[in-house]
Amino acid sequence: MDPTLLKNVALEWLSNDPSPECRSLIQSLLTTAESSGDYSALSAMFSSRITFGTAGLRSKMFPGPSNINDLIIIQTAQGLITYLKSYHGRLEGKLGGQLGGQLGPAIIGYDHRKNPELNISSKRFGQITKAVFTHHSIPTILLDGYVPTPLVPFAVKELGGCCGVMVTASHNPKDDNGYKLYWSDGCQITEPHDSGIQSSIMQPENLKPQRSYDIDLVSTDVDSTSQLLSSYYLKIKEGMSSNIYSSLTSKHGPSFVKSSSPKFVYTSMHGVGSPYVTRVFSSYGLPSFMAVPSQNDPDPEFRTVGFPNPEEKGALDMAVKHADENGGDVI
Repeated sequence: MDPTLLKNVALEWLSNDPSPECRSLIQSLLTTAESSGDYSALSAMFSSRITFGTAGLRSKMFPGPSNINDLIIIQTAQGLITYLKSYHGRLEGKLGGQLGGQLGPAIIGYDHRKNPELNISSKRFGQITKAVFTHHSIPTILLDGYVPTPLVPFAVKELGGCCGVMVTASHNPKDDNGYKLYWSDGCQITEPHDSGIQSSIMQPENLKPQRSYDIDLVSTDVDSTSQLLSSYYLKIKEGMSSNIYSSLTSKHGPSFVKSSSPKFVYTSMHGVGSPYVTRVFSSYGLPSFMAVPSQNDPDPEFRTVGFPNPEEKGALDMAVKHADENGGDVI
């Protein structure tokens, strides 16, 4: 991109970016580029834009349209609302007003990822999303605390939600974050929703914050989260009636199942799963698993594994070692 055009694009972004930390970094890079003539850093940030697809968004937590940051989330949430209202309106027309004219609640969850130097985090993205939805009078539940991804689509189905957003980059490296979208059926979006949402995001009125969103006033919904988790685990427990565990228990008794159970080793790979897996094991009446201690707590730095994906070579080395040392059978 031509340096003059690149500078103008960066200045336009600066005028809309609500993050003082990101604005400061962009301004510093602009000053450096003008004095040195090297625009490569700015080019990496402003020469392209991340696109909303069936997997939502995923990119590095960093300023500019090539990355994921506060302004990208504002633009995305505003565009998503435009698309939701348009889609809901068309569906309402087809059904002759049977939907009652009101969108169901939006469900938002987040994990522990963050870039503290730029004050970027999954929780902040969740708060921004709730602030935008609330501004447009759409009921919204921001789940309290770090939650597992499946809780969001479960909540969408359980509460008749219009959509669900999960802020996470799943197995990506620590610098990345993502924005997964679930439709009213509890499934990740499919075509043509993705292209429709992308087009809505790019409408001029959605590329600028429609107001100053004060996320310090945005709170999580503690009671709703507690109720949803109870329902979630109840559904898991109800499913026991038709599975092998139930058959063995009824035939031989719980003590047989417990004494015959393999020894499980679990690693959350510095993610948020441990308390939820613990509760699932408890729901099934299984003996406690052996957690890999150094990887059990949420850690946005992912200190012991560079790529927290069990499919990656070496990612399970510590779990294998823990299993070997403690007689574990299943990881």
